Amino acid sequence: MRWRFTRVYKRGSHSPYYGFVMRWHHILGLLFALVTLTWIFSELMSMNPWKIFDSGAKALNTVAMNGGPLNISSKQASPQQLLAAAPNGVRELHWIRASGQTLVLANISGSARPTVFNAESANVYVPDFEALKTNVARLLPDPIARIEVLTNYDLYYYSREPHTMTGGSEKFLPVWRVVFDNTHATWVHIDPATGTVLGHTDSTKRLSRWLFAMLHNWDWLPLLERRPLWDIVLISLSLCGTALSLSGVVIGWRRLGRKLRSVRVRRFARL
Repeated sequence: MRWRFTRVYKRGSHSPYYGFVMRWHHILGLLFALVTLTWIFSELMSMNPWKIFDSGAKALNTVAMNGGPLNISSKQASPQQLLAAAPNGVRELHWIRASGQTLVLANISGSARPTVFNAESANVYVPDFEALKTNVARLLPDPIARIEVLTNYDLYYYSREPHTMTGGSEKFLPVWRVVFDNTHATWVHIDPATGTVLGHTDSTKRLSRWLFAMLHNWDWLPLLERRPLWDIVLISLSLCGTALSLSGVVIGWRRLGRKLRSVRVRRFARL
């Protein structure tokens, strides 16, 4: 309301405030206050205030999907047999129970998709997609509306750099998005190569994704796919928000100082 677009004040500025800090606090506030407020609001949303994002949805029955808990016995292939069958450079063998079978993931590095072996035969595992569809249906008592095959990242399944907030987890492609027909609109992401559950979300969690991940981390696919553009935007806005906050602190400190000085003056006058 105080900014003059077409004319200036007597001091020659479009802002009525005099002094470097006051004038720039006004300008920065006009340009970046909204972004700063969205970060404050989204940080509040990250703490799930008043449990507004607790949908009460049923937990996934992964034990039923996987055909029981993981059991490793002497009848299965030994680590030496698995390493002999695995490609060179394997750094880790990871046993899992998935879709009614015990499998071994041979991890080469953090970025490469693991080679999957049958734990008993040490042969390379060949996924049975029809059996996987049957087993996935056991996750919830609700019917499956559809199964989508994601070959590209989208707004709800995407990758972030390991050093960033919520980054570091593997987000391989392609994946299945199993959409259940229930009141919570539950989505479950499945790795078809192993039959493991990668994660799940519902309508309330998807709302949280927008109110926190989007507003706070700017998890917007066109930006995430164009690094370092995401870094430049976030660092620039962060610096401007910091300047706005610091100028506000300076103004507040000066105002407090004037009040404290006036209080001291009144005390000395009484003496």
